Amino acid sequence: MAAYCTLTDVEAYLPTITISATGTTPTDAQVSGYITLVTAEIDGVLRSIGIDPQPTDADSLGYLKVTCVVGAAATVLAAKFGQASEEAKEVRTRYQLMLDAIRDGALHIEAASDRMHFGEGFTLNSLGEARAAAVTKETTF
Repeated sequence: MAAYCTLTDVEAYLPTITISATGTTPTDAQVSGYITLVTAEIDGVLRSIGIDPQPTDADSLGYLKVTCVVGAAATVLAAKFGQASEEAKEVRTRYQLMLDAIRDGALHIEAASDRMHFGEGFTLNSLGEARAAAVTKETTF
């Protein structure tokens, strides 16, 4: 399992948070662990919709990288300020919306193994309810 993002990516997303080998909460080793956990969570969502192994096309990898950065950042903020902090809750909500977009087929992700396209024509969410697109061409991130 290759991680979708790096420690440097998370540090760039959180420019006001210091992350180092020692003396910070969390440490760089802990953040690297968060990245591994978030990557596993994303892979679980992908497998739940029939995408395995990890996508390899540039567009999918770009979105999955951003999703991983946001998920790891949410965990960093929770470690630094607590789960109930506004900073952590706001970023965690964004991460959950990004996972939902993957899960609900709102993204066009190309599976590397058989070149099938997932997301096109899906009109129901994971609960079987009619879905509104979570991400559209007009969505700004």
